[in-house]
Amino acid sequence: MIYLAYMLFGGLCGLWVYLYVRQFSAQINKQVYSTFCEIFPENAPHLMPMSILRRKKCGHFSMYFLCGGLWCNICLNFPQNIYVGLWLACCGYLIFCLVLVDWLYQLVSQTLCQALFILGLLGAYQGISPLTLEQSLIGSLSGFSVFYLIYIVAKLFYRYEALGRGDYWLMLGLGSFISWTKLPLLIFLACLTGLIYVVFNARDKKTIFIPFAPFLCLSTIIVYLLNFLREDILP
Repeated sequence: MIYLAYMLFGGLCGLWVYLYVRQFSAQINKQVYSTFCEIFPENAPHLMPMSILRRKKCGHFSMYFLCGGLWCNICLNFPQNIYVGLWLACCGYLIFCLVLVDWLYQLVSQTLCQALFILGLLGAYQGISPLTLEQSLIGSLSGFSVFYLIYIVAKLFYRYEALGRGDYWLMLGLGSFISWTKLPLLIFLACLTGLIYVVFNARDKKTIFIPFAPFLCLSTIIVYLLNFLREDILP
């Protein structure tokens, strides 16, 4: 019976991911339109409340329900403490949602990044994460600062955004899961996996923009697992 409860909870979380991704473009359109109306209240906009940002296919909702339930069962049955499993499950849902949104729309939700940041700090505060609260805060601020500096330098010297604004907000959340000393390794792995993706898709001339958030998330998971399972690998 407990497995069915886990399946139901995870399935509902999976459906939340599905609905968030499905409605993401519509929410962005509404925010842009309402912001335009607030900036120019005396001049009614002649635009439509819709934009070229269209909703993209993200799969069937049943797939999200089943995968969400399976992930919840894995997380809640693997660790000895149920709270650890619940924390891991919630982190997984947030990270997957961030990855999927960036993969489809090349946009990163600041709200999800901030929620991930809070989860990372909560895990450190409760002793779930291998980091202390101080280490988690330093890791977040270090990741945010480094990527924000890269963003500013690239924009000043190259007149081009080498990284999107969402990437440094994402590092605020991901940095709460790793020590600041692992940040160079994380960046190296993210760049390496990104280059591998580019090499395998070199023949696809339609590929103009490459979402970086999926590679950052993948690299963070690798570094976190190495740090959590084999601390002697990353002294």
